Amino acid sequence: MKLSQKQIYDIAQTLDTGLLCYIHKKTGEVRDMITDEMAEMGGVEEEHRADMEVIEKEPDKWVLIEPMMSGDAFSIMEDFADQVGNRGLQKRLIGTLNGRRPFANFKNAVDNSDEREDWFEFKQKGYEAWVRRELRHNFEMYDENMDSDE
Repeated sequence: MKLSQKQIYDIAQTLDTGLLCYIHKKTGEVRDMITDEMAEMGGVEEEHRADMEVIEKEPDKWVLIEPMMSGDAFSIMEDFADQVGNRGLQKRLIGTLNGRRPFANFKNAVDNSDEREDWFEFKQKGYEAWVRRELRHNFEMYDENMDSDE
């Protein structure tokens, strides 16, 4: 199976929003799916209902990738804080990671800095690397050397 860089990018974006991704083992087709908790909170859109039916017909042909666990997301934030060149911001970010509500406070510190766009780029790359590891280690269906430029 071969996934393009665009597919990896899109999967990372989808997972960052809290949605699930199902990937067809042979074709590499990707379908986004809401979680059970999201479905319970509101109606299931027609698009997701159709996707669920396709996946439920042949569940063994699809691989599920769930959103990143908070510990992995926290590691990306730590890595970003470690590499920030602005020492004042670096100190604030490390402080937020060691305090209460680290996710919200980290976001607030980054949003109010000149490093905001750097954070978004760093986070995206971190998510993409995580997606590749998930595919390679857990599903043995992806080799990062197989990325195409589609």
